Amino acid sequence: MVRTNKVSHLTVIFLVLLLSGCFRGVNKADLPGTYAFEENGLKQEITINANGRYSNTLFSNGAVIWSDAGGWVYETVAGETGITFGDFRSGVDDTSVKFGLDKTFNLPGYWFVVPERTFFGHKQICFDKDANKCFQAREN
Repeated sequence: MVRTNKVSHLTVIFLVLLLSGCFRGVNKADLPGTYAFEENGLKQEITINANGRYSNTLFSNGAVIWSDAGGWVYETVAGETGITFGDFRSGVDDTSVKFGLDKTFNLPGYWFVVPERTFFGHKQICFDKDANKCFQAREN
């Protein structure tokens, strides 16, 4: 009986430690890099530069559909620290999780998102975390 309780407690402690490390934040110095999301022959790439600028490109079967650029800031909003992209245009509709090629959908605006690290340390920027839809950092 005592051994079973000890094993159960160790299992609970292990699970708590494992789950608490699943998603960790990304500090400002680690943000720069290229992040990509691909689905159904389409790919959107965001390249974050250390100088506060980013580029954003949507591809269809390897051909550029559109490309633009803007500025970003690292800030705290409503208690969460993340990145705000200015003049950001999404090729991904986060409500239907489809790529939006319609120009009325692709109007630029602000996008605040909290970058995170997976359990294995990979950087990602999620636009629909529940569906595991994330821009993954290209590892060098």
